[in-house]
Amino acid sequence: MPSSSLGKTVFVLKRLINGAGDGVSPGTIGTIKDVVRGKGITFETAKCPCCGQFAYITGVNRSDLTLAPEFAEEISEKDRLAALHYIWEKSNNFDRK
Repeated sequence: MPSSSLGKTVFVLKRLINGAGDGVSPGTIGTIKDVVRGKGITFETAKCPCCGQFAYITGVNRSDLTLAPEFAEEISEKDRLAALHYIWEKSNNFDRK
């Protein structure tokens, strides 16, 4: 993913674990924070609506993420996340292991 992908929303395609041992599951929604050639992608997951927890993961391969669709109109963050979760659940194109 080129640096023009900064700030884009992504879906995680496989289970990932950061250096602190925090893991994220396939379907997790995040935002690209940095792209470093030879080092991978840094992304931050969306905050959990219940507890506010999130993960910051570095060195991710581009094949472990896919860009989420962008929305043409402004919607609330809650509605945006709900729509993205719905899109993920209805997709049969991803290996969920």
